[in-house]
Amino acid sequence: MLRALHRIKSYPPDLSHPIFAHYPAMKLGDRPAAEHFGALLAPLAGAIVANAKAPCVLTAPPMRLLPSGANLVCAALARRMKGLAHTTLRLKQPARPYDSTAEFDACGDYARLDYRSRREGQDEAVMLDIPVIAGHEVIVVNDINVTGTQMRRIASALERGHPARVHWLLIINVDRCVGRRFAHLESEINHSRIASQSEMIALLRSRDLSYTSKFVARLMSFGTASLAHIFAALDASKRQAIAAAIAAEGLYSGDAFREKVALAGG
Repeated sequence: MLRALHRIKSYPPDLSHPIFAHYPAMKLGDRPAAEHFGALLAPLAGAIVANAKAPCVLTAPPMRLLPSGANLVCAALARRMKGLAHTTLRLKQPARPYDSTAEFDACGDYARLDYRSRREGQDEAVMLDIPVIAGHEVIVVNDINVTGTQMRRIASALERGHPARVHWLLIINVDRCVGRRFAHLESEINHSRIASQSEMIALLRSRDLSYTSKFVARLMSFGTASLAHIFAALDASKRQAIAAAIAAEGLYSGDAFREKVALAGG
């Protein structure tokens, strides 16, 4: 069963809707934004738990070291749903660094990929805590469903854990016919706020962040001169924290990003 706070039924989406006010910041790791969505999702999660025939467990899309915005929202929801089990799905394989900026431009932002590219993407092995999942009703918390591709892959991974049932709890659900035709709307939503150099600096200076994979990718998408300006506006401790996040992501250790990565240490 799928529940969502907001449904997109046509393209383009109405980006003035209140649901989008905190969404781009949440994707970049803004903790208050994640808490905001955790609070909004709590009543829906409570309804699932109240009607469940087996114990429930919360989870979110698989991650390596850095979380996604959805992982942060799931954690925020878990803090509100006291006593509800929470398990983290993890990708088994280490990240493979990008060979070139062209590769990064082509596939570094999943939200920009069309339906065909998403569907043809390679499945990655996922580690499950099977005793936590087996026989339980699993509530998968995610930020958005656009084409159904990610849901299919998560469902396939969870099958190995033999859950009693899988529920999908989303911030935004896009009607399939719309999402598969206009998959890039996900990128448009993500960039509807905090897209410019000045907006990124303002976010970094004023907000409480838990750096996400999306944050690192967004940062690396800026040109070298813009990135230098962003880092110059930050204090040393924040630059060091960002440098640690870039290293943890594991995608930017090649020659193609050497100059940009070095800026964080400046």
